[in-house]
Amino acid sequence: DAMPSMRNFLLAMVASAVSVGAYQPVSRRGWLGKVAAASGVAAAAAPAIVQAKELTLVPATTLYAEMIDLKALVGEGVKGNPVQRVVENSLVPLQRAMDKNPNNTPEASMNAAELKGHMIELAAAMAEPESAGYAPYLSKSQGKMYDGGKVERELEEVLETTVAYCKKMDCEQLFMAR
Repeated sequence: DAMPSMRNFLLAMVASAVSVGAYQPVSRRGWLGKVAAASGVAAAAAPAIVQAKELTLVPATTLYAEMIDLKALVGEGVKGNPVQRVVENSLVPLQRAMDKNPNNTPEASMNAAELKGHMIELAAAMAEPESAGYAPYLSKSQGKMYDGGKVERELEEVLETTVAYCKKMDCEQLFMAR
């Protein structure tokens, strides 16, 4: 009969919740093990443990601040994998959020597309052989020297484009999960 086994299962759930205590964190696996033990059910082969990545909501302004820090570090000589990691963890989600924002005006959508173009140029500069993209660079259009090379210059373009976007859209209210 299905009802007695369902009743036993529900009683086991309540018993395990009471025995665990109201405020003690318990993993799902641990809780299911207690339920199975309390109901007298032999535990089946346990599924493989899957570690889910915990995501947090981050406002666009935080990612923008991380890009400011990255530009400064590149100007001081940081290059290679550390730069790539920050680009992947900060700039990529920032651009994606700007691009996918359902409240975008046509001008804001244009800024998001422009940012993607700067990202392509940044990736090309970062990929130059023998770190040539990080070599000191004189911008003809700006008349300014960049100690961090073309990479630093492209990061400056990223920042300028993000500021232009955030003037049109409320970046304090633009969140992304990462």
